[in-house]
Amino acid sequence: RDLHSFPTRRSSDLVLLSARPRLPRQVELPAEIGAGRVGLGVRMDGQHVVLSWPRLGHVLTAGMTGSGKSVFLRSLVYQALRDGMQLLLADIDQATFPMLAANSALMAPIATSPAEVADLVERALGECDNRAALFQSVPGYPENIEEYNQHAEQKLQQKLQRVLIVLDEFSAVAAAVPQIKERIGALAWRGRKFGLHVVFAAQEFTKDLVGPLRAQVNLAL
Repeated sequence: RDLHSFPTRRSSDLVLLSARPRLPRQVELPAEIGAGRVGLGVRMDGQHVVLSWPRLGHVLTAGMTGSGKSVFLRSLVYQALRDGMQLLLADIDQATFPMLAANSALMAPIATSPAEVADLVERALGECDNRAALFQSVPGYPENIEEYNQHAEQKLQQKLQRVLIVLDEFSAVAAAVPQIKERIGALAWRGRKFGLHVVFAAQEFTKDLVGPLRAQVNLAL
């Protein structure tokens, strides 16, 4: 039949049979989340979203002021501290991580300017170089940090800690230091193998900025 011969349905004819699902404004971190696992939030059905650090990989987080972005970033950092990880943090507005300024897990002072963020990224790339040399010293050439740490445990050597790198207000940093995008791409590509997790956070991401990161990001929030 001619499609035009079917009666049209108006929006007023539709009836919602159940209430719209709503997520809670605040979700307590479940006590049962064990070491090595990251709580991210809840689904519409109330089930907690939990991933292991290897599965989490790199994260892109976007959110306007008041959307909860800073709370989420702090949650990731506190869970990393619980798991004995090291930190590299960038906080241009100095409002997200002031309580962590003296934390012993910091590998470098919190970066508070675009130039300092660029230096922090170079610090992270230097850590990749250090870990690459350690990987090369191991028979069998480990493919990731888990394999390296298994060897270290067998040889009673010091295991490598994972590193969480959080770059808040990343769009502003990239606008001030355009060359950082290439260096960040290298860090994201190399970091996963060596146990470095990068979180890119900003109020918005342009297509130009997301382009180099898209292939390396596991999770976008």
